[in-house]
Amino acid sequence: MAAEIHGSPALRAEQAGTADGRIRCSGGADRWQPTGHNAQRRWHGISSELTMVLPPVFCLIAAIGLPELEPVLERHGHRPDGLIEVLSAAQERYGHLSPALLRHVAQQLRLPLSRVLGTASFYHLFRFAPAAAHSCLVCTGTACHALGAEALLAGLQAEPLAACSIELGVVRCIGTCSGAPLLVVDGQVWNHQNAGEALTRLRRLRP
Repeated sequence: MAAEIHGSPALRAEQAGTADGRIRCSGGADRWQPTGHNAQRRWHGISSELTMVLPPVFCLIAAIGLPELEPVLERHGHRPDGLIEVLSAAQERYGHLSPALLRHVAQQLRLPLSRVLGTASFYHLFRFAPAAAHSCLVCTGTACHALGAEALLAGLQAEPLAACSIELGVVRCIGTCSGAPLLVVDGQVWNHQNAGEALTRLRRLRP
């Protein structure tokens, strides 16, 4: 059995049979689906009702509500101008912005879901999937760029780091230019890196 989450007037879970046993979320004026390799960050708008296939945990969230977020909503008076602060608090409390969580925020702030999704996807600090076990940031500051950061990044991008639960990203100059080119891995600085050496060390990280 699966559940279908309807958005008006409030979140509620309904039972509906599907072959894959997952949740289908529908309702509202816009329909959004993840697209491309970076599906957690990019959304494609389609003029129809909202339809997103959700893991079963989202149905539970929708059914029981989000009590830890309520004080934040009350502090902002459930006003639309508190959107970014509410999204930030929601991610801090729940780890990432799930479709059910975004829908809840939209309803509580009386905003179109399309606006909430658009705002959340615009700012890179928000994520739509659970964080990987490890983070690897390539410094792209001036010194690192001059000493090979571009090649380092390209070499790491060519490897399936996500399969090792490593999230790859970039960071501007962190002020330790003597170690260029460098990586910041789980908060630790790795100096004078090249792609081959970095990949060897990254593969040793426990998932």
